[in-house]
Amino acid sequence: MTEQKYPIRLSVTYRPGELGQGFWMVLRETRLPGIVLASCFGAFSIYNLLLVRFYGGATKSDSLILVLLLLCGVLISLVVAAGVYFYHRDRCLQRHDNLSLILLPRIFTFDLQSFEVQYPGGGGFIDWPIVKRIIESGSLICLQVRTGEIFVLPKRCFADKQQMRDFIEMCRQKVKPSDYIISGSLKESVDFTGTTLSTQSPANSLLDLTAATNLIRNQFKFESEKILQFAYLPLELKNAEKIFFFRKRLSTLILLWLNQVLIVSVLCIIYRYFAPSYIGLAANNLMQCCIAVAVPGLIVHAGFIYYKTVVLAGTEPGFATNMEAGLSQNGIEMRYDERKASLAWAYFLECWETEDQYILLFGPGGRAMFVLPKRILQTASDKAYVERLLATKIGRYKKLF
Repeated sequence: MTEQKYPIRLSVTYRPGELGQGFWMVLRETRLPGIVLASCFGAFSIYNLLLVRFYGGATKSDSLILVLLLLCGVLISLVVAAGVYFYHRDRCLQRHDNLSLILLPRIFTFDLQSFEVQYPGGGGFIDWPIVKRIIESGSLICLQVRTGEIFVLPKRCFADKQQMRDFIEMCRQKVKPSDYIISGSLKESVDFTGTTLSTQSPANSLLDLTAATNLIRNQFKFESEKILQFAYLPLELKNAEKIFFFRKRLSTLILLWLNQVLIVSVLCIIYRYFAPSYIGLAANNLMQCCIAVAVPGLIVHAGFIYYKTVVLAGTEPGFATNMEAGLSQNGIEMRYDERKASLAWAYFLECWETEDQYILLFGPGGRAMFVLPKRILQTASDKAYVERLLATKIGRYKKLF
């Protein structure tokens, strides 16, 4: 693989249903099998429990009926599993094809170190080590990163088959073999449209794609009204992560453990009242053990997350990199080293103001944040401008002091 093949640029305008198919493919190849198996097993267990409860005294003459009832239980479990499967599929397809922000045209630029995403209202660089897994189907290639985002690349957007092969070759070298997943058959024919702007010649295609990139960037150009330069201090990141942990992560962990305890408790209660006495006694003991283990388990789990996110905050190489934040009426543009990321205000979900900093939450569920220290605001007018801008542009603005 030579560097002459790269960078690879793709102009992507999603067709109806295309983005939803990509998100559905990722869900189907990752979490969905476990969800469907758990639903099938749970339905079959409850059915067998009721069967033992009402037909526990059956004799040999009733064996045929019991076999038929058992087969009926298998059928019911499969129907429940199919219902769960189609529910998640329809929900995934409808949800992502109705999100106007992520349906905007995008320009992807891939090289050997990272890739850049540009779209009206934002953009930025993503390093390859952040990519968690790559899933390929006959018509799509999906990149799932560790922060939860999923980037859907239709194969039709490549200029030709050779460019697609070069891209796939690079992707296979960037993730573990087990993290490169083939979904379905790859024999589906692809109608390559390249940039969808011009395919008369490679030179014209490159010029058109460059023009498209500039057009995408200029459609939502940030003309910074205030430029702030700073370098993070270790305690600033630790304090921000600590606030984020107790306001976001801890509540999520508590709900997760409560959900698990509730599921086990409900199943144990069902077994206790419908199963024979010896099974009910075992179920009661299991429920007590589950409740007793839940609190220590939650503490250990929360302690591990706290150590990874709060204690280790600011210890990563380059954490104090010189930063530059440009604020405007359209959004915020962040520069560090040779990297740049820009986001429109519509992508930010919340802003928390503390005594020392502003914490801006963005991404799916507000799981990513950008920290803006107050110490870099030299004058009262700078502080008033930033507070007024954040309060008016971000929907939920909270003061935590």
